[in-house]
Amino acid sequence: MITVKDVCGFLEGIAPLELAEPWDNVGLQVGRESQIVERLLVCLDITDGIISEAESKKCQMIVAHHPLFFGDVRGVTDGTSVGRLALSAIEGGLAVYGAHTNLDKAPGGISDALADHLGLVNVSVLQTHGITELSHDVHPLEDRYDNEAGLGRLGDLKEEVGLDDFLKVCQAQISQNIRFAGSKKTVKRIAVCGGSGASLIETAGKAGADLMVTGDVKYHDVLRALDLGLVVVDAGHDSTEIIGMSKLSKRIEAELDIEVVAPKFAKSVWKVV
Repeated sequence: MITVKDVCGFLEGIAPLELAEPWDNVGLQVGRESQIVERLLVCLDITDGIISEAESKKCQMIVAHHPLFFGDVRGVTDGTSVGRLALSAIEGGLAVYGAHTNLDKAPGGISDALADHLGLVNVSVLQTHGITELSHDVHPLEDRYDNEAGLGRLGDLKEEVGLDDFLKVCQAQISQNIRFAGSKKTVKRIAVCGGSGASLIETAGKAGADLMVTGDVKYHDVLRALDLGLVVVDAGHDSTEIIGMSKLSKRIEAELDIEVVAPKFAKSVWKVV
């Protein structure tokens, strides 16, 4: 029998909690470690709909990318949306786990999945996560994480392609609803960061990237990118992370003796008119 504790151990083997940013809140947030898990749901965010789906499909656990709780918890009541969701999970017998910036940084995590989905080769970490940056006072990470974990990824297309052709790849592989800024005839070196990666624009430009794919790009971020001669593609926060969570759901099901339920990952919250 697989328990919540077993699932947590598996997930933390993939994405150690020590990799998380200091402001983040990752790991088990609701539930008993001893609870048996036969069916598990993987999602981006905990919502009323997600909890209802988990209950209807008789799941015992939810693994989300974005944590239910951020920061200190001062109370769990139905007076807040987070409190209401937590109560619903507890009442439904659902354990809730969040794998956020630790999964963003981990080898094989969110940004690696995005790089792989776009066909990049020679992939390396865009901004490495050194041992001195650990956010939790726990056992040191293995040395390999010095170079293999961090924010974003940098890689090459197998051959140089026209910008228009690569934009079509982004539409086919990530989302039809993308926007971009900048101009180049061709691109080859590509930076990616699932979710909100505009803070890495200067790092990507200085690393020689022709183009960066991420989400949540603001106007002044675009100006910084253009100043660096970097084309930036905003493919959406959720759309750039869905790929990694879909991969995680398959990995859990392949390596643990439990059934994994994944909602319709292909849908973004955004609608275009």
